Amino acid sequence: MTARPSLPRGAGRPSGDAAAFGPAVDVEGALASDEPLGFEGGRPGTTVTLTRLDPGAEQPVTLPPTTLDANDTFALIDRATARGYTTYTASFAGDPLHLPSRTSIEVYIR
Repeated sequence: MTARPSLPRGAGRPSGDAAAFGPAVDVEGALASDEPLGFEGGRPGTTVTLTRLDPGAEQPVTLPPTTLDANDTFALIDRATARGYTTYTASFAGDPLHLPSRTSIEVYIR
């Protein structure tokens, strides 16, 4: 059985908040499973690992850890470091009932 993190279309979108290192990007998503995630209301506190692969980079950057809220959703605001296509990946390490899984979304930074 697999719990799947999801990054819905548009989940990694520039928020318009500019800073010295580029625009803020809201990265948000949810952890979904065909079976319950364990506790009523989900598994608050479960860690979802997020990475960012910048344009031209060979290795992704691991972003600060993020955890699920009571609705099995997660969110993080990241700062873009380069213009072009940036790939965000959400990974779930698995638990005793669910296999590890991951998903990615590509965002264009202007």
